[in-house]
Amino acid sequence: MKLSPHQEYEKVATNDSEESLAESPKSTRGRSFLVSPRKKIISLIITFTLLILVVLVFTTQINRALSAPSSRHCGRSREEAISLGCSFDQLTATWLPASCSRKWEDEFLNTSGMGYYTETHATEPVDFSKLEFNTTYHSNRVHHVAHCLYMFLRLGDKDSPLDGMTLDPHHQKHCVSLILREMEYSPRANIVKDPGHIKPGTC
Repeated sequence: MKLSPHQEYEKVATNDSEESLAESPKSTRGRSFLVSPRKKIISLIITFTLLILVVLVFTTQINRALSAPSSRHCGRSREEAISLGCSFDQLTATWLPASCSRKWEDEFLNTSGMGYYTETHATEPVDFSKLEFNTTYHSNRVHHVAHCLYMFLRLGDKDSPLDGMTLDPHHQKHCVSLILREMEYSPRANIVKDPGHIKPGTC
């Protein structure tokens, strides 16, 4: 048998995998062509949604920043505080916006034995609300301790914004030190009589 040098031979596939590999690029391109538009639409929706959320967050923050000065400060003088709608808080001895908590102010004022004056040896109490900003006053120890205790109680008010002094950790530490010092002078300080109970808690 003679073989012709010009005879053409057909390529024989060695296995099915070669045929499948030959077809796979076309099928892959077809599948990617079909899925791609849907992925693009989903990506656009997600991007657009995130953009809206970012705009809303920044808009809210800007509105809060713009509204804060007009509703959360009391100026630099007694007259300006009154014109801004602020009133004097006896518990903290500060002028506060109307939105700030006044919890426990009445109970504080009803504490017996309190006294506060413009001078250390004065005998006539003064009206805090009549004093100008940065005026120095002097109080007795009953007034000072009551001020600290009722400010701690004010921390529990969840219905209104709290003033800066009540939230100030340095002032809180000062009040704790004051109360502990006063306890040392109590004649009952070392008497073991107060009961307590161990209980489970939550946080």
